[in-house]
Parts: sequence; C-alpha cells; structure tokens
Amino acid sequence: MSTPMCSAAHCSGVSTHINDTCKANQWPVGHLVLICDPNTGDCCNCTCSCFAWGTEILIPDNKFKVIQDFKIGDPVMACGPDLKWETRIVEYSHGTDQYGRQPLMLHMVYGKEGKEIIVTMDHLFLVPEGKLKRADKLIVGQDFLISPEGKEIQIISIEVGAYEGGVHHIATSIEVPKSLDGHLLASEGIVSADFAVQTHYQHGELDPEKFLVKGHESLPQVQHLDTKHSKSERVNQSKFAESFTPQSELRIDIPDHAKTFFTELQAKELGKKAPLYPAGYSVNHQAVEYLFTIFRAFYPKIHFAADHFASDFNAYSWKNEDEKMFIVVSGGLMRVISLELAGFALVIGHEVGHLLGEPDEDGHVCEGTADFYSVAYALRKVFFQSLYAEIYSELLPQIKETFGYITSKGKDKSCHNLNLDCRYKVYAAAGALMNLPECAGGPEALALDTAENTEDGVVLTFNTALNAGTAQTIKNYQVEGLNNELINPVVTNAIYTESKPKEVLLKVEGLETDDTYKVTVDNLISAEGEDLNPQKKTADFTA
Repeated sequence: MSTPMCSAAHCSGVSTHINDTCKANQWPVGHLVLICDPNTGDCCNCTCSCFAWGTEILIPDNKFKVIQDFKIGDPVMACGPDLKWETRIVEYSHGTDQYGRQPLMLHMVYGKEGKEIIVTMDHLFLVPEGKLKRADKLIVGQDFLISPEGKEIQIISIEVGAYEGGVHHIATSIEVPKSLDGHLLASEGIVSADFAVQTHYQHGELDPEKFLVKGHESLPQVQHLDTKHSKSERVNQSKFAESFTPQSELRIDIPDHAKTFFTELQAKELGKKAPLYPAGYSVNHQAVEYLFTIFRAFYPKIHFAADHFASDFNAYSWKNEDEKMFIVVSGGLMRVISLELAGFALVIGHEVGHLLGEPDEDGHVCEGTADFYSVAYALRKVFFQSLYAEIYSELLPQIKETFGYITSKGKDKSCHNLNLDCRYKVYAAAGALMNLPECAGGPEALALDTAENTEDGVVLTFNTALNAGTAQTIKNYQVEGLNNELINPVVTNAIYTESKPKEVLLKVEGLETDDTYKVTVDNLISAEGEDLNPQKKTADFTA
C-alpha cells in the first residue's frame, strides 16, 4: 500500500530540509520525500520543489526579478482574480540548484511576441473565467492565458519534455489560502498562482469550486503528450533550446523483435480499463528509476531505461546485433495505479528472465519461464531475505488487480500468449520454489486415473510417478461405500514400490462383495513435486 501524502502545512514546516534532501540526492521536482515521526513510526510523503530558473516575476516600480533571486522578505507584486495589483512580502522562497534535471516539464509559447515559460506540468495559470487551470490541461487554440492588465493571450504551443536546470518557487504566505487574493503573480507576462496555492492544491486542501475552473480534475490532459514528430523549429529557436528537450527527441525506439510483458492487445486493454495517474505524475517513475539503480548493480551487462514519454502500457527486453541487452519500461505502464514498486520489480525481473532464462527447443524464452525466473531467481537475487518476503507479498495483489482489468487472458501452454491466470499460478509456484505449473509448460499435475479391486488389494493408478513418502502415508486415503452408508471400510496399509512408480496398492478391511465404493486421495504429490489436481482425486471401484 502506498504511503499517504503529508499535509501541506507539515511539508512547509520542513521544506528547507526537503529541498536540501532533493539537492543532495539530485532528485527532480515532484520526487517523493518520506517524512517519519520518530515517536509513532508513522510516515507520509512530501515532494521536492515551479518555475524554471530565469523566469521573470513582476516586483514594485514595474520592475522584474528572476525567480531564483527572491529571498524571504522581498517585495513582490500580487493580486487576486480582480487583477488589482499590490505589494506583498515573500514569506517562502526555495528551489533546486542550477544543475538539476527535470524529466517532465512543460514548455509553453504564447502571445504575439512568442514569449516562453517553462513550468512543472501541474503549475496553475489564471484563465478568463477568473479561475485556475493546470498547465497540462491547457489546450492550444481553445484556452487563453491572462496578462497582468487583464488581456486574453493566445497559446501558440505546448511541449512536454526534459529540462536541464534549476527550478524555484515563492509564496506570499505559508498558510492554506482562503482565496486567490494576494496569491497571483505576474510571471513572464502572464498570471499564475504562487506556491502557497500550488502546494495546498497538490495536497487536496483547496476548495475546487472556489479556486479551479468547473470540472477541473475530470478535464483531459494536453494531447501533445503523445507527440512523435521531430524536434520543432519552435523549440530550436527558443531561448531554452540548450536546456529543454521535447519528448519527441527522447523517445526510445523499440525493435520489432523485442519481448514484452503483455501482448499488444492486453496492453491496449490495460490502458483503456485500468485507473491511471495523470501523465507526468511521478511516483511510479521514481519507483522504476529506483529499481533500475538496484537491478544495474546485480545485472551490469543489461541496459535499463524508462521511456517516460511513451504512451503504451508495456515493458520490453531485447538483444541487439552486438548481443547488448536492453530493458525498457514505458511511460504508459508507469501510469497504472494498481502497480507500485513491488509490481514493477516483478515486471523488470520478468524482462531479465526473457534475456537470461533458459530458452525452449525453438530458442524462445517463453512467458512462463520468464515469469518464473523473475520471482524464483531475479527478485531473490536483488532483494535479500526479509526484503524479498516483503516485495513478494506486495507484488501478488498488485499483479492480480492489474491482470483483472484485462479480458484477453491468453491460452494455457502458450509460449507468447500465456493465460494470465496461469501466469499468476507461476508466481505462486516460484515463490514456493515449486515446479513450473502444468498450464505454463511444467510437469503434468498429479491425477488419480483408476481404482481397481484385485486379489492383492485395491490398486490405484496415477498419471505420473508418485513421491514415495506421501504415497505410503495411510491417512492420505479414504474409502467409503456408495450403496450402504453404514459400511465404513478401513485402509490398513498403502504399499508403494519403485518398480511401479505410478501405482499404490491399498489394503482395505470391511469391503462387501459386489458393493461399489469411492476412494479419495489427499496430500499426495508427484515425484516431480507437483500437487494433486483437486478435480482428479477420486475414483470408484467394485469389490
């Protein structure tokens, strides 16, 4: 279960240390920082600090100051939706240093002069309704921004991409804003919210009807997130050309021969039916990048990468002509809410299995084999002892819920389209270090075929060789009469010999000639360690 977010007030109280932690670890904006109470042990998350360095903010006397130069106590011009500007004092100012790398930022061009701004995707801008709208929900050709004088400004373009540089934010208070009054700033010639509004919005502490446009949270994100065209002239000519790279430049080419975690149809179904985080929500991106750091230590010959801007819902692995190995997790899959760190560990381990697992006679590492490799070998290697136990217990419900959104389940004993229910059985078997299930191509499940009364006793015949210990345990057998319930035969001996590995001879007292009986077997396992098929553990015979 994911850790909850702290209140904005809690995060504000330790914001300096939060951002120092982000700087020390070179974490991007939006990265989660865990805050724990030493007395109760309770933990919650805050986030790293929304403007790019160099963003000009209006100050008194119609002058401007770049965002990173603000200090607590500095004057700044602020207003409310009525655009009545007045001097306010900066009560909060913090950010990252100039050497940060932000993988998901938004570059916007607007107005006749083609002015530019780079912000986080959830930055809030004032629109003509007098309310706020997130940057990643603005639509080119439909939405307008507002100038400090109240003029509507047309949006020319919106690009999502990676930004190399610092970010910073300021606020005119640290308390929960009761209204927008005094919390709107003039930033690069357009009006947007200060960090007090931003952070309390992120923590769900603002009244959406008072601060946001109608139906804000249900509005779609900008369609530009799936842009696949080459880098535009617009960005090439930008003052941010050296620091901002649009997503189209950052996509990873997946070869046609790459193996996947889901089939193409399953991945599409997952994207349509599973609850999703907004594109750019970073919690799962952080989990995947963290897992890659760990997996690289144990598998240094594999190149791991997250395709943050890919819209498909899958993970991939392949070898190139030089036998170099690659694993990629797509941005779409990282939006699936049901998957968390443990679930992604399984997915990554699965792709490791595709690369390092034992191939079948056709040279393919099939889905069942890759699944088994992930849980039985890769995760045990990466997560030591109790860490493995914790990851394993968490991944099972995550994967079960995720599989539940997919109706294209696949087929038993299929190499590349294995039934999802069977794959879940593989995870259970691999956790217990049992054989690969029969449905995934493993040994045939143990089944009772026939029972026959002979001069020596009742001969039970099974479909495969038996484990001798369980076969000779008398309490594993029960015989009951079908014609007369008052008759209670007793099994006195169970004889198993290696010369007849598929048979057990039962010595039974109390059988009546010509009566019909049912024998039930329990707790037997095969010589290969397979459990007894619960649908095939009884047989009838006549004495």
